Amino acid sequence: MKKLDIRTAIYTAIDETDAATEKYMVQMMKWAKYIERSIGSFHGYPIKAKKNTVTGCSMKLPDDCYRPLQLLPGDYQDDCNAYYVGSNVEVLKQDVRDDEITLTWLPLNSTYILPKYWTVTGDQLNLLQKYENQEVTLVYQHIETTIDGYWIVNESHLEAISRYIKYKLADKYNWRVYRGDKLLRNSHLEYKRQLKDEYNESIRHARAEDAGDDPYEKSQL
Repeated sequence: MKKLDIRTAIYTAIDETDAATEKYMVQMMKWAKYIERSIGSFHGYPIKAKKNTVTGCSMKLPDDCYRPLQLLPGDYQDDCNAYYVGSNVEVLKQDVRDDEITLTWLPLNSTYILPKYWTVTGDQLNLLQKYENQEVTLVYQHIETTIDGYWIVNESHLEAISRYIKYKLADKYNWRVYRGDKLLRNSHLEYKRQLKDEYNESIRHARAEDAGDDPYEKSQL
């Protein structure tokens, strides 16, 4: 699947709104990353493992983290053999392989923290139990980046990202233009509803495009 710099979607949104919106580049990048994660496609994002240290009940997710999959106490990042098969996520022991699962996990005699014992908020992974100063290994899908560190995303996601940015720009920054007149304000609300419908439609289209290369995901739509 072809991949492009996420900034392509941002520049499209700027071209279709107003050149003055370029001053909100940092905010637009946050929106772009948010909606990219929200699209939720498994396909096309490689799996990797990385060691981290817990502070209190939380740890910062890696900058390239698309979706956390599993969490293991200890340092196993050099012993991990993870591969993508479908969209079911499980952890198995050494040399056990099954085409119905997503991961084969090394090493033997390892345990993992059940997903119900941790949650993700923004760029933080929060644990329900304290692992203060303990090393843990996070298995996650990662997003490839350019040399400059910008996300490289599926081409099928670009339209959804740009449309979401246009909606957020209208919602956050254009409201003041219409605040003084009821007729114009109502027109603006209708315009925002239209933009919201468009980006939701584009998200469904992006997921369908991704699922075209993945029979399991296609069956889940």
